[in-house]
Amino acid sequence: MSSANHTEIDKKWIYLLKKGERNALTEVFNHYHSRLYAFAFSFVKSKDLADEIVQDTFLKIWQRRDSISTDYSFSSFIFRIVKNLAIDSLRKAVREEAFKSELATKILTFHTEPEEELLYTELSETISACIDQLPEQRQKIFRLSREENLSHEEISIRLGISKNTVKVSIFKSLKEIKSQLAKSGIYLIVISMFLKG
Repeated sequence: MSSANHTEIDKKWIYLLKKGERNALTEVFNHYHSRLYAFAFSFVKSKDLADEIVQDTFLKIWQRRDSISTDYSFSSFIFRIVKNLAIDSLRKAVREEAFKSELATKILTFHTEPEEELLYTELSETISACIDQLPEQRQKIFRLSREENLSHEEISIRLGISKNTVKVSIFKSLKEIKSQLAKSGIYLIVISMFLKG
């Protein structure tokens, strides 16, 4: 396909997207998906995360369809979204790893203090109680993810459900657990201790 023809097809898709035609989004997805996935994977080195980034990319394309311009390369627009999401994911991962490292260090540093041991014990019990309050299926999915470190795909195969169901379930579980922890005085004390200079 020549670049001229490719540009015309992109302009057609943009026009249809601006009209709210979901079929156009499906066509764009089918056309770009494999390349976008490979591009995302080259950054994050994770199949699940690359797949999630691509899904989020098409969600953003749909949400931003009114602002897409035919004056610029549609392909570049899409790949730029993937790149930005991938970089955001990597930055988030770095922040989380830094926090985990600090957390582990402080646990090793403070674990001999009775007061600190009590806080960690109470926090652990609070988190466990939050998980126990989740619906049975979501408990199972969450524990497979966090305790057995299974991927979304591995969980979906084991439980006979879709990867998207697994993803949504874990997202909802994390949201509920974080919400419960945010209300916990224990949680606030521990986080405050970790973040102080």
